[in-house]
Amino acid sequence: VDFGAIVEHLGKRDYDGWYVLEQDTILTEEPHGEGPVADVHTSVQHLRTLLAAR
Repeated sequence: VDFGAIVEHLGKRDYDGWYVLEQDTILTEEPHGEGPVADVHTSVQHLRTLLAAR
């Protein structure tokens, strides 16, 4: 998915609502380390970078 294009499209239309991030992961055992939490941090940082660029 081209999240950059989505953020750009919404920004051109003055969207300033919520962005919802979903981690579609089924945990079958205890994750190693931070597990999905690390993925969430990565996703949020990427979204922040995209929003700062618009």
